[in-house]
Amino acid sequence: MDAKTAYIDFSDGFDINSRKDWCEIVKNSVAMANSGGGIILIGAGDDGTPSGSDVTPVLDIDPAVLADMIASYTGERFSGFKIAEIDKEGVKIAALLIESVSIPMVFIKPGTYDTDEGGDEGDGGQQTVFERGAVYFRHGARSEPGDSRDMTKVVGRELEKLHRSWFSGIEKAVKTPAQYVTQPVATMSDAARMPNQSDYGVAIPDRTYPYIQKEVVHHVNERLSGKKHITAHDTLCVRRIYRIDESKPQFYYKSKFASAQYSEEFVDWLVERYEEDHLFFEKTREQYRAR
Repeated sequence: MDAKTAYIDFSDGFDINSRKDWCEIVKNSVAMANSGGGIILIGAGDDGTPSGSDVTPVLDIDPAVLADMIASYTGERFSGFKIAEIDKEGVKIAALLIESVSIPMVFIKPGTYDTDEGGDEGDGGQQTVFERGAVYFRHGARSEPGDSRDMTKVVGRELEKLHRSWFSGIEKAVKTPAQYVTQPVATMSDAARMPNQSDYGVAIPDRTYPYIQKEVVHHVNERLSGKKHITAHDTLCVRRIYRIDESKPQFYYKSKFASAQYSEEFVDWLVERYEEDHLFFEKTREQYRAR
């Protein structure tokens, strides 16, 4: 399968002084946010191998600068992204992790650059990366203006989130003792799923974290088939001792308005740690108590 898909894009490099590069990064970021989220890997070729370009200037970018740039073209103060450093074959790659938006962003002015800057032959004219009034989405490996099918997908994605939140609220209400039952509150923070790009040690926001904590506990216990029974406290100890929240983005994701969510890889990792050492959870608890 081509590594470049609707949810992942590769860029050999990024010149922070290039208007063309900024327009391209804005176009792809907006298209991915409109399409449910994604990731842009800067410093990697189309085959996924490191390009060797220096991505330090990208990693040093203040997220507010990118937010301002997107706002200047869309009128929306979108800040649902993170810039992270990834080690691939001993080479640094910059990852731009992009969350989804509920309402697609529209470009309110065109993204243009001088053809001389872009390296194109010409007489100093301008090249347009995206047009005013366009709504961009990911079509395979490309960011392109959307059509009715894209809008249908947006509506379907939001309905799926709403339905999941309803069922989650109903489940909580059913399990809560009668004297504490309140009206379930539907949120729009649940995420759809997408295969994890684990080769880069990073997962894609809103796509690869299907489990909340109690579901992690359930799946680990199910996988261990009675050999070991863990609790939510065990996962807490593991998170704190192994700094899962900070150092393992492929395992853990926490958006601004939702509970923490975990990937299938985290479940696999917990099971593997137990198989390697049957006292793994006991030792982790002891380390946590000793802190």
